[in-house]
Amino acid sequence: MKLEHTLFKLKDALSVGAVAFIWLVLGMVFMDKFPLPLVFLRRALMPWLDITSTYTMGTFEERMGFMQHLLDASERVSGVALAVLAATFVVLSMYLAYAYQQRKRKMRENQLLLIKNQEIARRNEFIRYIS
Repeated sequence: MKLEHTLFKLKDALSVGAVAFIWLVLGMVFMDKFPLPLVFLRRALMPWLDITSTYTMGTFEERMGFMQHLLDASERVSGVALAVLAATFVVLSMYLAYAYQQRKRKMRENQLLLIKNQEIARRNEFIRYIS
């Protein structure tokens, strides 16, 4: 049981850490500020920033092809981002529901222990009264 409890806590910590990292990346994209180790994510997550390298001497078809490539990349990133954010929201909701259920169960157990202790105190008082 101890190993199972440890594995559950590890899974719980990893899922919360993953959700926090994903929301941190979302904040970095929103603020357009990436720390040094994560600068490589900027180009992958925001392909429209590559627009500065558009063809200046290319033909109209080449420029339109480049813009279509940027549009496709942006659509791909937005689709993946929506799926990931929905998944993290589901994981976070499941974690909060589990934490709520755990707290409710603990409260119920404490209430039963309180009732049990009150009953023991009554019995002891009765025994003291009889003696």
